[in-house]
Amino acid sequence: MAKNFDVIVLGTSFRGLWLSAELVALGWKVAWIPLMEDLQSSEKGLDDWPWQVGPALTQSRLVSLSREFIEEVIRPQTQNLSVQILTLKGPLELSGPSRDGTIKNALGEKGSELKTFCDQINLLSGSDQGGRGRQHLNSLVSQLARQPFAFRWPVEWLGGLRRPRLVGSLEWVMDFDGELLNPSDPYWLLNDNIQAVTDRAISWATKKGVQVLKSKILDVGIDGKLATGVEVQGADQFLSCKHLVFSASLQAVGLRLPKFSETLKKPHREGFERLVWIRCGFKLKPGARPQGLQDFSSFVRDPFLPLIDGNFGLIKWVSGPKEDTVTVWSRVAFEDVSRRSYLTDLLKRVEQTADELFPFFSSHLQSVQPFEDYFESKEHTRDFLALVYDKKVGFVPVRHRYKNVWFAGPGHDRGLELLSRLATEHRLLTQLAVLRQKEIDRDRKIHAARNGGNLATQKPV
Repeated sequence: MAKNFDVIVLGTSFRGLWLSAELVALGWKVAWIPLMEDLQSSEKGLDDWPWQVGPALTQSRLVSLSREFIEEVIRPQTQNLSVQILTLKGPLELSGPSRDGTIKNALGEKGSELKTFCDQINLLSGSDQGGRGRQHLNSLVSQLARQPFAFRWPVEWLGGLRRPRLVGSLEWVMDFDGELLNPSDPYWLLNDNIQAVTDRAISWATKKGVQVLKSKILDVGIDGKLATGVEVQGADQFLSCKHLVFSASLQAVGLRLPKFSETLKKPHREGFERLVWIRCGFKLKPGARPQGLQDFSSFVRDPFLPLIDGNFGLIKWVSGPKEDTVTVWSRVAFEDVSRRSYLTDLLKRVEQTADELFPFFSSHLQSVQPFEDYFESKEHTRDFLALVYDKKVGFVPVRHRYKNVWFAGPGHDRGLELLSRLATEHRLLTQLAVLRQKEIDRDRKIHAARNGGNLATQKPV
């Protein structure tokens, strides 16, 4: 027996569930089906989010629209000091009362230019980025790009390390029309793993009217240039739809629907993956955490060297009554993920850095969770890896012949934070909202009221 839907969303995590609920709000009958079964959450207490939720934006259109979802499903915690970089000379903070002193200690007199840059970014954050504000940002980044890397590497922290493309700040702003993180904005953190957030998203979306169907997808029905629905296992063997939405990576689509995937023209070839964020973890006895260390911070050993491998890392420190859990995310070359010897050596370098930065680290260390426990091979779906692609890979849509098939997912994300993932679905929602309005206008013309009025505006008698 077939079921009919206006929209079927095939997703891999919470992002497609949020989109499904917003489509229900537009007046469509929507079903969400998981494309992949394994969400690859951490089962050992490690953090699942290399760049956390993202800046705690208050004037963002996306945040205003998704505020209920953020508060009830994501449930972020606020960290007022968004940028804290630990160095062997001491901490470097780009906001807060210690900003000027830490910048001078790390960069000397040259740090005055960085302070001016941070102040200007803060002023521009509320301005019109499409007008003079955008021109001012371009000018600032161009001036900073001419500085030696030893003095501008904190700005690369602000932008370059959070991007899914391997480009510098100048290229990102000038060529990709991107923006930079405002260091004065608070930062949102998340302690729950992917599975917990997705479970809450399923409950939330169900209350909003989304039909969540945990059926195994077998194939996509095709009739010429239209997708007619999806074939699933179970009593309801075929689910028909007017629109089919993929909120997943093309790799996940290819693994689950290989025949359908062959009809898609990929925006980039395999092998354009340049970097990937991977994690290791440490369990410590309580009391090892230094005073003043933020929940989310980072470290840089030598700013003259590239900010990859063991030279740079993100730190998420969660303190508990019985033990502390420290997750360290490192950015490494994609091809090195399957090299066990490399991962073993990287763990030693990360542990050595932690021992140098934190006085009580070695004496309180209880156990180590190495990189290879989580990344023994490269065969992971792109949906759960924070990947950085070559700069040749732009943000182009998936090309195909179907008139009613839409794609979002991680390949279109313009940042590695959780909010950037929702922003991708938000852009697709904007397109579908226009399409929905056209359907409503068309129905009004076809079904005109007998008294000459419009059925959509007709009041019941």
